[in-house]
Amino acid sequence: MAVRNVKLTIFNDLVCGWCYIGQRELDTAIKQCADLPLKFDIEYRPFQINRSLPEHGSVKLEEYYIARFGAQRWEQLKATVNARAAHNGINFNWGGKISQTPRAHRLIHKAGRIGGQPMQRKLIESLHRALFEEAGDIGDDDMLATRAEACGVMSKAAAFAYLEGEEDETEVTRLMQEAIANGVTGAPSTLIDNQFMISGCHTSEVYLQVFRKLAAAHSPEQTTPKQSPQVPLAPSPAAAHAPVPIAAV
Repeated sequence: MAVRNVKLTIFNDLVCGWCYIGQRELDTAIKQCADLPLKFDIEYRPFQINRSLPEHGSVKLEEYYIARFGAQRWEQLKATVNARAAHNGINFNWGGKISQTPRAHRLIHKAGRIGGQPMQRKLIESLHRALFEEAGDIGDDDMLATRAEACGVMSKAAAFAYLEGEEDETEVTRLMQEAIANGVTGAPSTLIDNQFMISGCHTSEVYLQVFRKLAAAHSPEQTTPKQSPQVPLAPSPAAAHAPVPIAAV
């Protein structure tokens, strides 16, 4: 049976806890597609969830959420997110610091040019883990450079030089502006085959349902194999946590 190539364009922001959880859910869904005639081509694109965060210096993660939501509401949100994270093998630690993420996005873009999607994915996972599990500072160049070296992107010294320069700055800014111009309103968002958008942090089952329908539409047994499958791409009850603005703050 011919294999269908499925293009996934993932819009991600490093300060987004739902992006971290959503990537794990997507990973699970892709693994469960091993028996389907699908091959996944994944591209990561930068997105800035909150432009009000400081360009220089950082804000304590939990203090920021408390200021935005209030202490009581934040405790409710935190319980929801912690439970969803734990289900995906993530142990959230809210002691980290956040700031604007263009430098981190530049580093991820550079990783993609050097080592393709596997290196991008490795660095994104490492940076998410640094912020949300190890109480790191996503705006700290030393942390970014250390992670870049650990993921094989470049040496720590080269990463420092890269972050202090302007390489890829124009391109990353263009990609973020292009995402907004094309209707991306938040992260995580996953564009499938440049046609269908899944917005929000969905469960692996939601992704799996979409992928199964894509595989069925590709089957030679279908009478209209080129017809686009009708898939549930708007937030659904199965993604009840998606509207909770964990890092859309």
